[in-house]
Amino acid sequence: MSNIIVLASAHTTDRNAWAGLRDTCEQHGVPLNVLGTDKPLGYPSNDPRLFLESVPETLAFLRSTDADYIVQTDSFDVLCARWDASTIERLCQEAKGNLLVSCEANCFPDGPWRASYDALCETPWRYPNAGQYCGTRAAVLAFVELLTTEIKRLPLDDPFGGGAQQVLHWMHRENYPMSLDYRCEAFQSLYTGAASYVAPCSGIVLAFNTRCGTAPLFLHFNGRAPGYPEWYRHLTKKQFVASSMRPEYA
Repeated sequence: MSNIIVLASAHTTDRNAWAGLRDTCEQHGVPLNVLGTDKPLGYPSNDPRLFLESVPETLAFLRSTDADYIVQTDSFDVLCARWDASTIERLCQEAKGNLLVSCEANCFPDGPWRASYDALCETPWRYPNAGQYCGTRAAVLAFVELLTTEIKRLPLDDPFGGGAQQVLHWMHRENYPMSLDYRCEAFQSLYTGAASYVAPCSGIVLAFNTRCGTAPLFLHFNGRAPGYPEWYRHLTKKQFVASSMRPEYA
């Protein structure tokens, strides 16, 4: 069995801020590693300075780990719906360059590159999202190294936020070896109207994409997508305490 780990960055000492990811990963026995829990950086999550200040710890981890495959994810706005290491391994092996990048139904930042994604598939989830990706350790390391190099070229007051999204569009145009998870087999973005296609279930599969016929492993409430409290309760059967966990959903 391959060694697979999930890697996230918290950038805060408040464990409640990413309690949803922690609780749902613990429920499914996910090998979760969270970085930055002792370094509250204080930037908005889409600020390129946050990426550049936190990425050295991420790179050091990727260079030292003995994991065969890495799942990289945001922490505050992500829940784990189920865990299947064999699915991660298969998707990484099938992906171009052994790297699979999550998709969302919103093209951000928008621009002339939108047309190149519209021709890819018929599902709403066709635009890359830098918040989640997975691949072999070597593929993820190379990807993060390139993201770092290119984000450094962007202005720190980048109005589009994060820089990573702009770099992803550039990488796609340059045919960087990666595949997009447009069928939401690993990652499910709930932003915009996508939530209407994702149904709660009972049993082994707790979330099902009715449009693609897939059971995603991780739910991503990017852009403060609605439904986080309800999905947390569905996945954990625990009470959601907005005041301490996610005040914006109070």
